[in-house]
Amino acid sequence: MIGDIVGELGIKKVKEVISEIKKTQIIDFVIANGENSADGMGLNAKLFAGIIEAGVDVVTMGNHTWGKKGVFDIIEHEKILRPINYPNTVPGRGYGIYEVKGKKIAVVNVLGRVDMHVLCENPFLQMDELLEKLKNKADIIIVDFHAEATAEKIGMAFYLDGRVTCLFGTHTHIQTADEEIWENGMAYITDVRNDGAEEVCDWDGCRGFD
Repeated sequence: MIGDIVGELGIKKVKEVISEIKKTQIIDFVIANGENSADGMGLNAKLFAGIIEAGVDVVTMGNHTWGKKGVFDIIEHEKILRPINYPNTVPGRGYGIYEVKGKKIAVVNVLGRVDMHVLCENPFLQMDELLEKLKNKADIIIVDFHAEATAEKIGMAFYLDGRVTCLFGTHTHIQTADEEIWENGMAYITDVRNDGAEEVCDWDGCRGFD
């Protein structure tokens, strides 16, 4: 999982390091948050293509999803996800299921409410609805919770522990050192940061979800 990629320099750094990281760390599937890729706010088709070419499998978004009008050219692409709790009338999808080495991985993008100033539905209730849909459809469920408040992220962790495989936070651009496996088996970190791809969330507990 790669946190918010900021600007073209962030994409450049991802291109420089992700191939080697995937090879040396034996990583089969990469998720990156791309909502800050276009000058710090939004995403367009050119930059999206660059992120995918770098080796990222799925790009998640957040409160700046609509920051650049060019996003409408790509928002229906299967490899880009916007928050699932945006009103259901907006384009795009909030989750996707991807098959890797015989495993079905569900990736979910959800947006927090605290201090985000974005019109969105209740993220907790939206996760309830989605998890009902995903029953028996995915072997692994990974959630990018794009939120400001640590308390809201931890609250979601309590809510989802034992129901999803991994919950990782994005948005604050501040690397946290609280990665852990929760009581019921969920891997969690409050924020994976990134900016220029200096840090990639990768700890032993995130491996081998057989």
